[in-house]
This record gives sequence, structure tokens and C-alpha cells, in this order.
Amino acid sequence: MSTTPYMNPAATVAFLPKISAAVRLNAGAGLPPAEQPGATPTAPFVRDLTLGTGPIARWGYDNLEPQRILADIRDNTILLSGLDWKARALYGGGLMYGTFTYGDDGAETFKPLRLPQVENFVRRNQLHRWAMGTAQDVVTFANAFPELIVSKDRSEITNITRQKVPFCRWARQNPATGFIENCFINANWFHWTSENDIYTSKVPVILPGYDLIDSLRDDRRGYKYIYPLSYPSHSETFYQLQNWNAARTSGWLKVAKSIPEFKQHLFENQISIKYLIEVSTWWWKWKYGENWESLPLEQRQKHMNDELERFENFMVGTHATGNSLMVTFHSDPITQKEFAGWKITAVDNKIKDGIYVEDSQEASLHLYSTLDIDPTLRGITPGKSMGGGSGSDKRVAFNLYISLQQAFQDVVTEVLQFICDYNGWTGPDGMPLVWRFRNALITTLDTGSEMKTPTKTPVIQS
Repeated sequence: MSTTPYMNPAATVAFLPKISAAVRLNAGAGLPPAEQPGATPTAPFVRDLTLGTGPIARWGYDNLEPQRILADIRDNTILLSGLDWKARALYGGGLMYGTFTYGDDGAETFKPLRLPQVENFVRRNQLHRWAMGTAQDVVTFANAFPELIVSKDRSEITNITRQKVPFCRWARQNPATGFIENCFINANWFHWTSENDIYTSKVPVILPGYDLIDSLRDDRRGYKYIYPLSYPSHSETFYQLQNWNAARTSGWLKVAKSIPEFKQHLFENQISIKYLIEVSTWWWKWKYGENWESLPLEQRQKHMNDELERFENFMVGTHATGNSLMVTFHSDPITQKEFAGWKITAVDNKIKDGIYVEDSQEASLHLYSTLDIDPTLRGITPGKSMGGGSGSDKRVAFNLYISLQQAFQDVVTEVLQFICDYNGWTGPDGMPLVWRFRNALITTLDTGSEMKTPTKTPVIQS
């Protein structure tokens, strides 16, 4: 690797290999004045003690936040399937690429293309698998770490790989520039010791600048790079947060988790009693004579067992249906108050009555809200009934959801747009290639107005 300092053609970013330092220059060189930026973008340096003091910007207080996120997801039936559903909805009918054409009325039409050089790239990299995995990363973590590999002559990007989010950590910012210059990849962060850990790989990050393409083409730190991909959030510098994470911080995820745990212990430890049967002491004297208490203990136990067995046989089985039960009462001769010989009381079964069902439903609705999934799409209607909803409810909810996916889809396709620009791939008419996901909309059976103008997405021309 060369040890000579170099800069990108726009002269906005330079790299000093001997000290592994990026330099942000104040103005470009060799460009027309109208194209020279008057300044470089501001990258605030974050002084955050939770990030640690080593070379890695810790993700969470112990650098294991993604691992905890995954553990929470896998323990919850709604989050696990809900996030997978969101990823599949984002992916839709899969990737396609093409160009835009515009009519005299300004209507935008997307025309899919099949170009040999792009098709080779798609097949070589199994791009459908990369897209499905990156869709999962974006909806779950709001971060993705695609790794790009350039050819030996640096003329093309030949490969793209999905590095799994829980394995990736950003390096701390360069204090002089604010740049994040490297990404550390390790599948064993539980056991990570230092930057020199033999199981840790350090991969350069594509540095921002006036022209990303020229910056990467002239970068001499190697042949593979991490393209920083994330959904924008409010204040996070290193690791963005998805909105559904509010389920964890608000406490509703703990509530949802505690209910099945409590009910499981209740089932394991409960005594299943349907009836409480009380037999008065006088009844035994009435049935077996005044000398009842003087009978040997074994004989009294036998009489009691015989009576209980006869009673139980009377109460169970289909032959007992419709039988009459006669219970003896004893009356006080003075007060005429009655005392039952046998008293039978049905025991209230709280589990059968659905204990904590309403609490569970409330927690579930909060989880669906943080996931931004209409519960009808998952077969649930809010309210006590929690039914499945109507077909119209599902159709409208699904179409509305899909119409709002463009922002997330643009995050996933951003790096593919960059690859096309870097490799110089264009349509036959010289227009830039554009990547899109095929979005499916549910229409009414009578092909009504909702089918005609479902969203503002461009018309796809076959």
C-alpha cells in the first residue's frame, strides 16, 4: 500500500497513510469557481462518555446493545413476526432498475431495463438476498453496513456484501475532522479485548466529501469499504434508533413479557379445584349413629371414603346428566335455622375467565403502535373483541402502509445508486439508472377508484 499522501480530484478531502488521518480541505482545486464548494459539511465531534475511551464507539453502555435488542425481539411474539412482516413489506416484489421518462404533461414513467453488466452484478452478488437482509436491518436497527469491494484497477465496484448489524461497530470520530474513518467487525463482542483481537476486522469507511465517487476511486486504504447506511434520526451520531425502540424504553415491552411469564407460573403452581364440598360433623352421626365418634379411626376413614366415592361417581360421567341431588338439612328446633349436611360451592376459575387478557391486549396494541403496523393487518381489531377486521379495513390499511415505504426503500437503494454512478452504468439513452422495489397494492374486486390512483408512485411501463 502506498505511503504517499493523496487527495480526491475535487481537493476537498485528503488522506495521510503514514498516520491514518483524513484531512478536510477548505476549498477544491482545479474546478470552475461556480463548482467549487465554499466550505465543507460540518461534522460535529461528539463528546460522549458512554462511547468509551478506546478506538471503538460503544453501542450501548457495554457495547452489546444490538445483542440485547435481538434478545428482546426473540422473546416477543409481536416484535419477532412484526419486524419480519415490515421487512417483507419493504422488499415487496423485489428489486428492479430502469430509467425515468417524462411526458409532455409532466407525468413520470419508470421503464424497467435489463442490462448485461448490471445483470452480471446482480447474479454474482445474489442481490435479492442482500436486499432482503438489508431491509431487515433498516426496519429493525435503522442501520445497515454494506461492504463494497472495488476492482484491482479501482475502475468498478465488483461486489457488495451485507455485514450483519450486531457484528459491526463504528470507530470513534477523528477529532480533527469529525469523520468516522473505520468500521470494526467482530462476531464475538462479548469477548472482545482490543483492536488487535485476531477475530476483529477493521474495514475503512467511505469518507464523505465533495464527490464520493472520486473520493473512493482515489482512496488507497484498501479495496473494500463500508458504505454508511442509516435511516435519519434526531440526535444520534453513530447508531440510529428505530421508532419501535420506544416499546423497550417505555416499559410496555416489559409488561407484555411479564404477563405470559406470570400466567405460566400460575398454570404450573395452581391447584385446579372446581368444587368446594363441606360436610357437617352432625351428618356423620345422623348417618352412622350417635356412637360415630367412638368408632375406631380406620372404620370412620373407611365410611368417609365410601361416601366420597359414591358422591364422586354420582357427579361425573354422561350418565349423571339430568340427575337430581338430594341434600340433607338439619333444623334448629327453636330458631328453625337450617344447617346443611352437605354444602357444595363452585370455585371461581380466574384462569378460565381470562385473567390479564385485557392487560395483554393493551400491551399488544402499544407494540403495534410503535411498530407502525395497523393491527388489522395482523388479524386484530383494537377493542375488547380483538377480531380480525373486515377485508376493506385490511385493504385500506395495507395500501396506506405501502404508500409510506418510499423513505425506507430509498435508504436501501441508496448504495445501489452509488454503485451505478461509480461504475458508469446508464440506460441506452444515457439517463442514470434508478433502483426501485416492486410495490404490490391490494385493489377492490370491482377495480374502483382506489386501484386507479392508489399512490403517487410512478407508473411502471413494461
